[in-house]
Amino acid sequence: MIKQGLTTDELTFSGEFYDFKKVPMVLKPVQRPYPPLWYGVLTTDAAYWAALEKAHIVTLLPPDPARAIIERYRLEWKKFGRSDAELPLMGISRHVVLADSSAEAVRIVERAYRPWLKHMELLWVRNGTKLPLGLPPEIGPLLDARAAFAGTVSEFKSFLDEQVRSTGANYFVCDVAFGDLAPKESLRTIKLLGEQVIPEFGN
Repeated sequence: MIKQGLTTDELTFSGEFYDFKKVPMVLKPVQRPYPPLWYGVLTTDAAYWAALEKAHIVTLLPPDPARAIIERYRLEWKKFGRSDAELPLMGISRHVVLADSSAEAVRIVERAYRPWLKHMELLWVRNGTKLPLGLPPEIGPLLDARAAFAGTVSEFKSFLDEQVRSTGANYFVCDVAFGDLAPKESLRTIKLLGEQVIPEFGN
């Protein structure tokens, strides 16, 4: 349905879950026929569709379930007779706050996470349902589960290495602007990443 909508001027679609008739597709993608597909994955079963569609994937789950998803994606990919050299990006996404001390970074991420979660849950709560991500009310459990990071540059380098090794991911997403982070706080993380982390990938 999405691919059809991106490649037509008017969408008419009838399926198991959606039914559209003559919906004008006003916005057009710059990339034709459509941009690379990205799919947020929360379960191993969802990896099948992503592999079928050759979509890049990303998950914010902790390392163990993230690894299970990535391994399932690789398995489904091979079932379609494709080589590892053709694999799309398989990413993990993490809230990241870098500061001069771990204590400062933790204070910042704890504060910023609360309004981020409130906005993430807004429509779900309003409609009497639960956000399917299973996110805790405070970020502490995510930090403990290595599903988010707050600390110094040297600590982050170790965290990044451990995340890639433990999940099998080939792509890492740093969410550096979330909740009520001030621009200067996000920019500090970006500056430290750009000056002290990213250059090491060339070595």
